Amino acid sequence: MLKDLIKLANALDGKGLRKEADYLDEVIQKLAYTASPGSAFDSAIREGNAAQIRAEEISEQKKYTGPAQKTLDWFNNYVFPQIKSGSKNISIEVSEPLFVTSKIMQNLKQFDVYIPKQTITEQNLDKVKMDDTDGYGQRQRYASLKDIYEILEQFVIDNKLPVTMESYI
Repeated sequence: MLKDLIKLANALDGKGLRKEADYLDEVIQKLAYTASPGSAFDSAIREGNAAQIRAEEISEQKKYTGPAQKTLDWFNNYVFPQIKSGSKNISIEVSEPLFVTSKIMQNLKQFDVYIPKQTITEQNLDKVKMDDTDGYGQRQRYASLKDIYEILEQFVIDNKLPVTMESYI
């Protein structure tokens, strides 16, 4: 029963109903404590277990798996290691389009900006091709890899996405 209540509290949290989830957390804590009236020790163990289960489920909920995470992983796994190595022979492959940001036009149409398939080398590190679809067709733009990362970083901050980001050096 406690596990079901914990799942319900997590679902309420996921829908932004924090007040209701907090109230249910209090009920869960009381139930865990009073479930074994003969043993305060057993109740304390159950209360601790309920809190641990709740913390683990909240942690699982906060893992972000959206398109921006894929691009962040690309930066962390391919871009940063090559830049940190100081190599003059940088060659970073973009094997599939990578999400950068979403924008809202004045006409309220949304469009996404991507890094298309390409090879980024030392020569074009400051002029990386980006594509966007603004509802009228695809347009190409260019930006430095650093600027692209900063745009992505701002998207993550603006949308309060639960991701870890590195600083671009």
